[in-house]
Amino acid sequence: MSTQEVLQKEVFTVKDIEVLFQVKQNVAYRIIRQIKATSDRLQLSGRVHKKDYEDYINRPLKKELSFSLRNSQQL
Repeated sequence: MSTQEVLQKEVFTVKDIEVLFQVKQNVAYRIIRQIKATSDRLQLSGRVHKKDYEDYINRPLKKELSFSLRNSQQL
């Protein structure tokens, strides 16, 4: 399944997260936990709603992380 096909779904599974982020299953589960920590509309194990995924992707970066990224780009 391609990334475009996955993004057309309303609910993403672990396999979908593997495709979207190009990671293995154990990392996909970790990403799902991070998404659910941001927002969890479905409250179903191993599945995330597309809107929760979008909220996770568009979340503001922590101040320390954005600061260190900005400094590394100046080097």
